[in-house]
Amino acid sequence: MEEARLCSDKAEEILEPDNQGLLFPELLTLKRKLRSAESYDSIFRDWSQGLVGSKTFQEVSEEFAAIVIPKVWRREGYKISRVAARLSISPKKVRRILRHQGISQTENS
Repeated sequence: MEEARLCSDKAEEILEPDNQGLLFPELLTLKRKLRSAESYDSIFRDWSQGLVGSKTFQEVSEEFAAIVIPKVWRREGYKISRVAARLSISPKKVRRILRHQGISQTENS
């Protein structure tokens, strides 16, 4: 992960403002994904060491669901019923998590 971040920083240096072209939006997408992955890594690292702050188990569980469910939903072809079956949870909970994450459910069933 660190190496990928260093490479994206180097690419940003190479792509000067007047030379950004079509690659710059791709670079921004990559940097956004790297930041997201880094934040998840630190959350999971803290949890694995029992560092939950003042959160209850229910709050940690909800935070975990908010990370995992949207990713499973995308992998399962945007189908709520597949996510519910895969994770053995209710479709209602899947819909609630997606709604709280601000994810449009118009593509799912």
